[in-house]
Amino acid sequence: MTFRRFLSTAAAAAALTTAGPLAAQQQTADASRVGTVAASTTPAANLSWAEKMFEVRSHDFGTVARGADVKHTLTVKNPYEETVRLVSLDKTCGCTAAKADFTQLKTGETGQITLEMNTVQFMGEKKSNVLVNLAFEGGGTTQVRIPVRSYIRSDVVVQPGSADFGAVEIGSGGTKTLKVDYAGKPDWRIEGVESSSPHVTAEAVETARTGGTVTYDLVVKVAEDAPLGVVKDRLVLRTNDSPSGDVPVLVSATVNPDIMVTPQKVTFGTLRPGERKTVNVVVRGKKPFRIDEVVSEELACFAVRLDSQSTKPVHIIPLTIEAPEMDGSIDETFEVTVAGRDTPLTFTAFGTVRK
Repeated sequence: MTFRRFLSTAAAAAALTTAGPLAAQQQTADASRVGTVAASTTPAANLSWAEKMFEVRSHDFGTVARGADVKHTLTVKNPYEETVRLVSLDKTCGCTAAKADFTQLKTGETGQITLEMNTVQFMGEKKSNVLVNLAFEGGGTTQVRIPVRSYIRSDVVVQPGSADFGAVEIGSGGTKTLKVDYAGKPDWRIEGVESSSPHVTAEAVETARTGGTVTYDLVVKVAEDAPLGVVKDRLVLRTNDSPSGDVPVLVSATVNPDIMVTPQKVTFGTLRPGERKTVNVVVRGKKPFRIDEVVSEELACFAVRLDSQSTKPVHIIPLTIEAPEMDGSIDETFEVTVAGRDTPLTFTAFGTVRK
């Protein structure tokens, strides 16, 4: 079990190498920089405190087909002592959408902002800006401008817009068929399909050709040996008007185990020393199974009540913690051994002890 003491205010400040955003803003003499375009090539010394939270501050989707799902994720990290709050996400064009998976970021936390382009209602070259407004306690709002661009082809349509497999059981793989329609040159063709993932293959099969209209079936497969977790790929359809005519197609799948543990992260919240709290962990499978044991590196403050004689498709395991006497944080990984299964299942437990 990992058990960390809280740092005092002075120690925490010394441990952080980056000044807080309030200090950064006070050190910025030219307030007019707030809200200006944040190009990726801007020297680090000229960036605002908010811009420094982004690894990348622009994105070009390139050429895409009409109807295609077009998404890209930006990473945002808080290196400061203060908590940074997401005030709002705005955009300068209806062709673009943005969604964040966080409302605030504490010291060291990372969040993501997903950018999307509307390829159904818009065509041709589209330029937009996503406006990320950030603030911190005791300071004003600072804006980061994210330029976004794409060229949406009107002559190529992909339906559905991506190969989204959703949940796939491990060892089963999957197949999806998309339709690619083209209207234009009579000799247009797809010459090949490239994948960047070893777990995804695809083939374009011509099904119809009449004058300048061509239809292909794009058959996409996720391999049976795809590992647990998220599988993502960006297929590239190589055409005879490449490279400017290449067409990207997104692929996504979540490979789930045959037996799942929920929640994967058990959160006990903030506890007082000696306080007891119980959370139920559910282990669920499609067929009946038996759990032999649940173990962790150190069970000094945890108790697990397990019925190891039962064979059933759903097991409910009460996990109880008795908080240690020291202030600090708890981070523990548990392994669940299932009879006849070589690889154990895992889940983690988190908590904070504070007097």
